[in-house]
Amino acid sequence: QKAQEVQAVKDDAQRDLDEALPALDMAVKSLNKLKIDDIREVRALAKPPAGVRLACEAVCILFQLKPTKVPDPDKPGQSMMDYWKTSQTQVLVDPKKLLDDLMKFDKDNIP
Repeated sequence: QKAQEVQAVKDDAQRDLDEALPALDMAVKSLNKLKIDDIREVRALAKPPAGVRLACEAVCILFQLKPTKVPDPDKPGQSMMDYWKTSQTQVLVDPKKLLDDLMKFDKDNIP
């Protein structure tokens, strides 16, 4: 009985891994194509597209950076937590360092 439960958990984990590994491989290939000028271009955006904001949010989360409290543009007088501001002030300020940090990131031990 216990062996069957362990095997079921193992099989489930393997399915998840089989699904995740191709995405990881694609991400690594994309990272290897990323250039410092690409990061500079992103940094210069005043209002980045949703996909850029999402990617920057993911980088902040990976590096355990907290969002910044900013005025909510859709709700005057209210605030919201924003990773774009954190990206601008902590992630995108040094494109070379960001590339180095991403390349050296321990993808096998994501927090």
